[in-house]
Amino acid sequence: MLAAELVAGLGMAGADAGAYDGSQVLGTEYGPLDGVFHLAALDAAADPLLPGGFAVIRAALLHKPAWFTVACRAGDDTGAGLAGLLRSAAREYPETRVRLARFAGVEPDAAALLRELAPVKCVFDAPGPEGAGPPSPAQGTAPRTEYGAEPVIDLTPTGRRAPLPI
Repeated sequence: MLAAELVAGLGMAGADAGAYDGSQVLGTEYGPLDGVFHLAALDAAADPLLPGGFAVIRAALLHKPAWFTVACRAGDDTGAGLAGLLRSAAREYPETRVRLARFAGVEPDAAALLRELAPVKCVFDAPGPEGAGPPSPAQGTAPRTEYGAEPVIDLTPTGRRAPLPI
């Protein structure tokens, strides 16, 4: 259900989205990927995602997607070890926005995950006139997106927060 909602939400935004089994290693036949949501750790009845799912996560990251988000429920064994792995992956794959979205006290929902794709702030590649402010559209310098540094976020009943690094 959640995967179908994400596919629909991405489709409404103009993306060509699809859903795959969470244990499927994405090979080269899948071509370049713009982004990946990995949802297998949301199944509380499943075995922990790690270490068995490491190959799946690594294969997806090797596609160099712009974003890679793993979702889990805070405190469930299925997400054990993911925070450390994804903090390391964020350093190893700086061109990819790596995130662990932990749902704490709320049901996982597509809208919350899709909101995580929004940029935290926008910065410009070049300074404006006299080095102050963003460049004008006439200068032709487009903004580039920059995201927050903390790859682990908790989605709670009171909103989004990034826990302190371990």
